[in-house]
Amino acid sequence: MKFIDEFIVNKVNETESYGVDLRNSDSVVIKFSGVSSFFAQGIISQESEDQIISNVLENYEIQDKAVVAKDFSNFISYLNKLNVLA
Repeated sequence: MKFIDEFIVNKVNETESYGVDLRNSDSVVIKFSGVSSFFAQGIISQESEDQIISNVLENYEIQDKAVVAKDFSNFISYLNKLNVLA
């Protein structure tokens, strides 16, 4: 999975990123913070879902893989609604 070419994500630091869809002149900036920033950076790196979830488990105090997997699923659903995944 990856973002469409017109969706630009800028990483500010390990826990904060911003994305904007360049297809729309009135597009709003989307803030990814915390775990969602890790998710976005994993997608940019074209990591697998399992790799992304493992990175979150290694870098956050969240110990429940099922919780992280559900959060990732919700994140992907949100991105699909925005139509920014290739």
